[in-house]
Amino acid sequence: MRQKSGGTVSVLITLGLFTVFTLFLLLVLMTGTTAFKSVSASMEERFKQRTALFYVTQKVRHAESGSHISLSEIGGRSPTGTATAVTIRENFDGEVYLTYIYESGGYLKELFIEESEAEQSTGLADEGFEVLETDGVTFEQIMPNLIKITCGGDTAFVNLPVVSESKITENIAENSEDGEFADFTGGEIVLENAS
Repeated sequence: MRQKSGGTVSVLITLGLFTVFTLFLLLVLMTGTTAFKSVSASMEERFKQRTALFYVTQKVRHAESGSHISLSEIGGRSPTGTATAVTIRENFDGEVYLTYIYESGGYLKELFIEESEAEQSTGLADEGFEVLETDGVTFEQIMPNLIKITCGGDTAFVNLPVVSESKITENIAENSEDGEFADFTGGEIVLENAS
């Protein structure tokens, strides 16, 4: 009988050690899963932030040499009412077009619109194409040719191309079909008749 009880104790000790090992293994797996989820979420957030910064800086850098880039406020129907936007003013075939890049409703948005339509529209901040989901992008004009872009904890500074007033006038006058030319006045392009 003693041999049977000794064998039973040995089996119980082995099962107990196996149970402790299994519980320890489950605890390690649960901790690893939680750590992985945390790192994955953090990496996704950083990706969104850096992609938003990269998108805006590349749009500014790839604007045509005769473009005028500035910050402006565009209206919206949301409770906040307006959004600060990077505005790229370009001339295509004698028509002036605006590209607005801004944050609204948790998304980085882009809106490409003819200048005459933009002047008549309300609620432009609600109309843009959703580029990327963000937790907030802010734009700040640091100097006349420097914009600070902040998204989450990341910040980028974008040097704006230095475009002389005569270059903007030249660019629009060369591409205009109906004899209009541009006069660069007070940060705005005003079309005047050249006659």
